[in-house]
Amino acid sequence: MPEALTDLSLGAGLVCVALALLIVFAVVGTRGGWHPILAARAYRILAAERGLHLDTRGLAVHGHIGDRAVWIGEVAVGHGPERRRQILATVGFRRPLGLGFRIRRKGRGSRKRTQIPIPHKRLARRIEVACDDPERATQLLGGPVLDALLAISSRWPDLQVDDTRVRLRLRRAEAGPDRLRDLLASLEGLASAIESARLGLGPMVPLDTWRAAAERLGLTLEEGLPALSGQLNGHSVVACAMRDGVRIVVDVRVRRAGPRLGLSLSLQPMDVPPSLLGQDIPMGDAAFDQAFVVKGWDPGRVRDAVGPEARSRLIALSQRATLRVDDDVVTAQFPCLDLADDLLEVLGCAVALDGGR
Repeated sequence: MPEALTDLSLGAGLVCVALALLIVFAVVGTRGGWHPILAARAYRILAAERGLHLDTRGLAVHGHIGDRAVWIGEVAVGHGPERRRQILATVGFRRPLGLGFRIRRKGRGSRKRTQIPIPHKRLARRIEVACDDPERATQLLGGPVLDALLAISSRWPDLQVDDTRVRLRLRRAEAGPDRLRDLLASLEGLASAIESARLGLGPMVPLDTWRAAAERLGLTLEEGLPALSGQLNGHSVVACAMRDGVRIVVDVRVRRAGPRLGLSLSLQPMDVPPSLLGQDIPMGDAAFDQAFVVKGWDPGRVRDAVGPEARSRLIALSQRATLRVDDDVVTAQFPCLDLADDLLEVLGCAVALDGGR
């Protein structure tokens, strides 16, 4: 008899546990609680497959695939009570287009630029195109680019393209590995189609200065843009001509050699609203803090990385250039005056980060 009672009690206990688990599963499932778990798994798989950094403090993968910068995940937008999170998927171009080019979802475009007619009725109902160089932009919108735009906007309608990147604003994170792979592949496909079309348009500035800088520094001249690329002291360097309204500027990017900082570092001018995840980090340097907004995850490590020499070089360069710095890359835009010396100055800023390590 005691054994029967024990068996009965054990059975009742198991039934209660099973019912409790069913209730938990039902509540989680009906409230969408599985989605973050599935999304985190998908992001982890994609990061491992494509060699990207998995950021678990906010659901995101980011890094570089070849010469392309990639970010898929959460970002913070706005300030104070208006601060909110968005899910963005961004793939950068290997080289800036240099056209003052903009594609936006219909109704979200800028009226400051010349609107470009879209030779596809269905696509014209979804997006609008503007450019500072209308003739070249019209040539850019050929068959392969239109096909890629139509394919991606039919699945993810909130599309943005500019001279440097292709970006999607998502309603929520993709929760399946296959859908996340498709998302990244679609962004890469559109970026490749636009880049191929851009190369067919030819250079937008005379090449004499660019040839001289390539010869002096031992870099490769890509005449179609034009652009310079190669290695300087072991660091990857790219410089491209870009249109900024009515003037032409040079966009210089130096990717630091060695391990990435791993700080989710974002350094940009004070007059540009910050949008990346991370907290504001004052450097304790009055001149520097007045010139730049610095964000990241680890204030102590960020201050160590952006030390006195780096701050001094960045302040000096900021008198002539617009600067951006992240964990991997120092970016500067300035008028093309002495291209070779400008490249070396940006290189000095990149090397100075993290104490030159």
